[in-house]
Amino acid sequence: MKRAAAAAAAMILLAMAPIPMALACNNVPSMDIDAACLKATTSQQLYQLCRYTLRHADVATGDVTGYAAAAAQLAKLSYDSALGTIDGLLAGKPLPGGEKAAYQRCRARYADARKILSGVFGAGLRREYVDATAEVAACAAALAAFRSSPLYSVNAADRDRALLASQLGALVVGR
Repeated sequence: MKRAAAAAAAMILLAMAPIPMALACNNVPSMDIDAACLKATTSQQLYQLCRYTLRHADVATGDVTGYAAAAAQLAKLSYDSALGTIDGLLAGKPLPGGEKAAYQRCRARYADARKILSGVFGAGLRREYVDATAEVAACAAALAAFRSSPLYSVNAADRDRALLASQLGALVVGR
């Protein structure tokens, strides 16, 4: 399982390379990665995730809009991976009714979160980040009774990615 997670993480980071630089916005502050991560995050764990995410993204130094786009792209790619995990769980061995229903709810929530982040640079940027974060958190609520599920840890990491994307997006549009 650790190998699969490491491979998935590597694929996600490789896919992040072509973040479009044309997303830069006027009147958005410019700051280096460490300053952006300090300003955007509220915990050491999110700060470390932020630094890791941005140091592995192909984003011009100081481009806060690019930082937000990179975090959103990572979250979206991670949601794709989670959807694959969910599909595998649903197609695998028979599941008790409650667990199957939880996975089905999570599948719908992840699909919605991914769809929201696909249009994240539209007019309602702040609302879109908040909505995507809420969708991933709703999956956590559905999984509360199934903490031993492989999806539980995937969702916990995705909640951090969603929150990071939202907080970096707030540097672009304000809180």
